[in-house]
Amino acid sequence: MKIFVFPGQGDSLELEDILTFAGEEFFEELFPNEKLRQALTSGEIAPDYFQFFSFIHQIAAVKALAGRGVEPDVVAGFSFGEFASYCTAGILSFEECVRLVLSRNQIANQLGCKDAQMMAVVGLSIGEIEAFVEKFTLDIEITNYNTSKQFVIAGKNAELARFQELSGAAVAMLNLPVAYHSRTMAAAQEAFAEEIRQCKFCQPQKMILSSVSGRLIDDADEAKELLLVQMTSPLRWSEACATIGILAPERIFFPGDGRKVRNICRKNRVAGELIKCGRLAECATASEVADD
Repeated sequence: MKIFVFPGQGDSLELEDILTFAGEEFFEELFPNEKLRQALTSGEIAPDYFQFFSFIHQIAAVKALAGRGVEPDVVAGFSFGEFASYCTAGILSFEECVRLVLSRNQIANQLGCKDAQMMAVVGLSIGEIEAFVEKFTLDIEITNYNTSKQFVIAGKNAELARFQELSGAAVAMLNLPVAYHSRTMAAAQEAFAEEIRQCKFCQPQKMILSSVSGRLIDDADEAKELLLVQMTSPLRWSEACATIGILAPERIFFPGDGRKVRNICRKNRVAGELIKCGRLAECATASEVADD
């Protein structure tokens, strides 16, 4: 069994890697926009189009792997990576995914709460985090269940600072414009839901592992419902990794730049060989490994 895992927005991204897959003409035909053309010529990705380029990178890697005979049995997306998983599974068309990716970024930046931030917490258990929140009545919430000892929490800066001081935990602020997967995204989720409802959802051609539920889904209606609530729902990636363990794949491929999510999978001790697929050379090597 082979699983494709698509990374979220937090991973790094190099325009050169993407252009190696697709070429500048592809982007100019797909999205003729002045900012996009500027990104192509300057070699730097404009922040408004980071998610767009990330999605294209992931799908280009999928096509490169498919051209070498590597196809997934199951697909999974970490947060933003779920758009690539839906596209690869055939639930949504490529064109509709591009539209959703662009509108999601715009809506999140317009309607997401700018006062809320996200912070990674390492070394505490879920019970310990919840105890601190309850004891000191902190207005924060858990947005990512990455491992048994690694979480992401969201809240206003003052609340996050209080948590850090009171808990003494190892923490790191995440460089994201809004606090995804938290209740602060309610207005954005409501607006984005209208975009989602305009899409045609097809029955998946491959099994999908949801990062919202941590479970396998094979139904278009369920896939749609999970996408509708994704912006305000915590990511249950530790549960998703437990599901991967049950599936016991021989290999897990990471199309795009999946360094962070690959590291999280490694910490969860998932079964199977973890294979990078962010560059053409890596896709070529991955195909050779898949044939072994």
